[in-house]
Amino acid sequence: MTRIRSRAAALAALLLWGACPALAERLLPTEPATLIDQLDAARPGDTLMLAPGAYPEMRIVGVQGTAAQPITIRAAEGSVRIGTAVLRDAAHLVLSDLDFQPAADAPDEPFRVVASRDIVMQDMRFAGPEALTRRALRVTETDGFTLTRSEITGFRTGTLIDDSTGITLTENLLHGLGLDGMTFAEVEDVRIEDNTIRDFSDRRTGGTHPDMIQFWTAGTDRPSQGIVIRGNLLDSGRGPWTQSIFMRNERVDQHEAGPEMFYRDVTIEENVILNAHTHGITVGETEGLTIRRNTVVRNAFAARNRPNPNLWVPRIHIAGESREVIVVNNVAHAITEAEWRDDWLILGNLIVQDVQPLQDGHYDSVFADVSQGRAARPVDFLPYPGGPLDGVAIGAPLLQYGSPLAPEMSATSRLPTTTEGAIRLVPEAQAIEVYGGRGLRHRIDIYEPAIAIGDDLPATRLTEHQTAALFGADAFSMRMHLRPDLGPRRTGGIVLRVHQLLVVRVSDRGAITARVTTADGYTTRIKGRGTALARDGGAELELAYDSEEGHLWLNVDGTRVAEVPMTGRLGPSEHWGLTFGNPFDQFDSFAGWVDAFELDVRHPPLRRAAAE
Repeated sequence: MTRIRSRAAALAALLLWGACPALAERLLPTEPATLIDQLDAARPGDTLMLAPGAYPEMRIVGVQGTAAQPITIRAAEGSVRIGTAVLRDAAHLVLSDLDFQPAADAPDEPFRVVASRDIVMQDMRFAGPEALTRRALRVTETDGFTLTRSEITGFRTGTLIDDSTGITLTENLLHGLGLDGMTFAEVEDVRIEDNTIRDFSDRRTGGTHPDMIQFWTAGTDRPSQGIVIRGNLLDSGRGPWTQSIFMRNERVDQHEAGPEMFYRDVTIEENVILNAHTHGITVGETEGLTIRRNTVVRNAFAARNRPNPNLWVPRIHIAGESREVIVVNNVAHAITEAEWRDDWLILGNLIVQDVQPLQDGHYDSVFADVSQGRAARPVDFLPYPGGPLDGVAIGAPLLQYGSPLAPEMSATSRLPTTTEGAIRLVPEAQAIEVYGGRGLRHRIDIYEPAIAIGDDLPATRLTEHQTAALFGADAFSMRMHLRPDLGPRRTGGIVLRVHQLLVVRVSDRGAITARVTTADGYTTRIKGRGTALARDGGAELELAYDSEEGHLWLNVDGTRVAEVPMTGRLGPSEHWGLTFGNPFDQFDSFAGWVDAFELDVRHPPLRRAAAE
């Protein structure tokens, strides 16, 4: 397929259209029962207004508008749910505000565009079933296709576009997918810009290697070319690792073809990639490749504690046979070195790392607020004031102060030393591990698999610095399991305390109480009913607070036992850390053990600036 590109051909088409009488736009009110008839009756310039409801099948075959007067199909109001849809031999159509939801017995490709021309889908939603067995959208043999401002979630794969030209994917959100995001083969004139692809599903099958944006040549006869991948946010978030931009050239690297199958004219620039797999940006054999101003960094959370840094840290890889390569002003853990090649330029890149805190390029001295103890967020990778990225044109423009990710922040803003944090008991290590802000990481050895508390035992203490994540937080979730000492001493007493901020206590009859103080000095108290803790067993409790929800709540053994109103941020540091048990002689300590403990904390400043 080829697109009409010459000025003469375009002018001829315009004159031909101008010689035809103008067609008045018609609005065609449409319901499920009348859809087929209205499609048959539609002419250029018409708009089909779909009434709310379920449309089990939409077959748009041979329906053609014109470039000047496309046919539009859109929701009139409310929810319009499409079960399956096929566009075949269609031209100059605009689909808008539709909700694609396949039924359980739908085919593996329930929404297809085949052998069509100049199709636009905008403000759509593709919501897949829980089984994650289907592909949301297939586009093939099509000349001119646009998907914009749309959401794809819940499918195994987002899009597959092949044997097509003139492809534009912009401002879309893809998340909750099981395998791949956007996939391409044998395509030409492709623009992938300003999309967000994030948080893939944990329910993938074993042995798979998911990709956010993937191109391939296996089984194809011609290479993809004219590709621009610009300004996208690829963020593994709280999901598992994925490969990010992966353009392997199988035909060439398996020696089935030569330079005739090289990718051609590929530009990858200004993307933010937060992930945990070596294939951050990987490009196979290519002629004409520019990789410019991307930030390719690690979201340690997505690695799921895998120890091999060579595999679980994203890098920039380029096939050595590639020609006319430019790699400039990127941020990455590593970039393929050019051996002596006259046609390669690698210049102005910043190499970073998150393993050796005192060495060059460590996240602590480069970025604003990255922590390995939680899922990374884009805004964590803003430049550290005075660091090597402050005020320079290196890395993705999205990760600059004043960008859409941080519109109200500047390099002179007072950045908090912690934005999120965690304190966790690790029984197998016989230690408490602390994570918080700027890569802060501490280990407090307790030499037992549980935290022992009692009046006659020394209190287990965390310093103010180790407790820093909690101060000023606007949300937290504290989960612990208590196991009492049912000996002769009293069970009741303080479980943990942060002076003038937080106290958790157990009564002699096993009732859990807590006291939380905010920065304005207001104290909120919450109390649960009695439990079996003091008699014959343990208890699992969760104390949680969220300023946006405006509540402090208490769960005991999975049941909500109390909830009270509360707003504001927690109080600031008062030179005290967190202590398990009573830090003062005049109060009793709980008698027993904390054999499971996890505290997760959130802070407001960067969270509000982050893109959702």
